[in-house]
Amino acid sequence: MCDLLWSEPNEEIKGWLQNASGNSVTFGAEVVSRFLERHEMDLIVRGHKRVGDGYEFFAKRQLVTIWGAPGDNDEYSNDAAVLNIDESLLCSFQVPSPWTCWFREGRSKIAELPLSSTDLETSGIPNRGLRRW
Repeated sequence: MCDLLWSEPNEEIKGWLQNASGNSVTFGAEVVSRFLERHEMDLIVRGHKRVGDGYEFFAKRQLVTIWGAPGDNDEYSNDAAVLNIDESLLCSFQVPSPWTCWFREGRSKIAELPLSSTDLETSGIPNRGLRRW
């Protein structure tokens, strides 16, 4: 389980391989499928890797990486995402973007992540809405 959450998925490989830096491993889509089947699960949600749109699927939507830090370290133009799961286990994403940055005393500050669509409406931050899958 730890390797699936902390290592990097890679569509070009099968099984497990050591990653390029040599300090971890990378895994292919069939590793995800086998894990889910063995444990009678449908989805793995991980949040270890920065992704540009705030979330990214892997292995035919059996694994999703979510990133919650918009404009990470004030260096990147990535979005953030919030995964919502309702009572029927329907998943949807909120991806408020673009994120507003302002500069004060030489420091960049990122707007706080609104927690609901109502908060988005009153925050002035444009919202691309819910993305359902």
